[in-house]
Amino acid sequence: MSGNNITANNGNGIGLESSSNSIISGNNITNNGNGVWFYSSSNNSVSGNNITNKEYGIVLSSSSNNSIFHNSFVNNINCLVISSMNVWDDGYPSGGNYWSDSNPPDVFSGPYQNVTGSDGIGDTVYIIDIDNRDNYPLTKPYAGLYDIGVTNVTMSKTVVGQGYNLTVTAKILNYGINTETFNLTTYANSTVLKSITNISLTSRNSTIITFTWNTSGFAKGNYTISAYAWPVSGENDTADNLYTGGLIQVAMPGDINADGIVDIFDIATVALAFSSTPSDPNWNPVADINNDGIVDIFDIVVVALHFGETG
Repeated sequence: MSGNNITANNGNGIGLESSSNSIISGNNITNNGNGVWFYSSSNNSVSGNNITNKEYGIVLSSSSNNSIFHNSFVNNINCLVISSMNVWDDGYPSGGNYWSDSNPPDVFSGPYQNVTGSDGIGDTVYIIDIDNRDNYPLTKPYAGLYDIGVTNVTMSKTVVGQGYNLTVTAKILNYGINTETFNLTTYANSTVLKSITNISLTSRNSTIITFTWNTSGFAKGNYTISAYAWPVSGENDTADNLYTGGLIQVAMPGDINADGIVDIFDIATVALAFSSTPSDPNWNPVADINNDGIVDIFDIVVVALHFGETG
């Protein structure tokens, strides 16, 4: 049973009774009472389905040894299991199911989720009952074998002096099961900041791309920073290929608070962070005007040279 759109307010979207060796895959099962219902049915496969229903996403009664993975259980009472023991994931790195009532952290990767780095799989198992658990719950709805996404874009500061530098960082994750090679383009509003080609990323692995943006030639004003990972062959879910980060304000050199004048308040900001580095409690990245990783006399000099300027 594959490729069906089952949305007709049925009691059960798909039901099996005393059945085995069936494959239920790639169906859209929504707005029924229960999405999938098994009674006394074993050794079946349920994979790649979108299951959004009024009551239970899946009901398994006296039905064991079924394989259930790569499904998206969204806004259901996710499952009801009665006297049954089943397999709820496809191992690592393939993964299990997406459960909309769960938002597990994703800081680690690997079969034991003990290696630093995101992999699109939750760091904690999804407990169904004492006999049933999804060991590798997905952090987003399953989108197929080919899927990359930009998960974060950050900047080293929120205000930068015109003609000075800041650091832009983008994080990309390969949710698919194959090594992918792709390109990444970053933007300030609609202007391309940097294009990086032939990024290679193995299955269920993430990478961080960091580069320096020199604001010479950019007018004073606000810029939204974004990053776009160009889709790989066979990718269907491209919604998360674009990630929009925060705002950067390009201001006059020395106008640290971007209020249109270089004055004593800017001097005070540098003074409060003076001699600090990123590991210090008084570190303020906007006070590090020249972006060299320390607030020092060179930053004071920039403010002094432009003191009293407006614009």
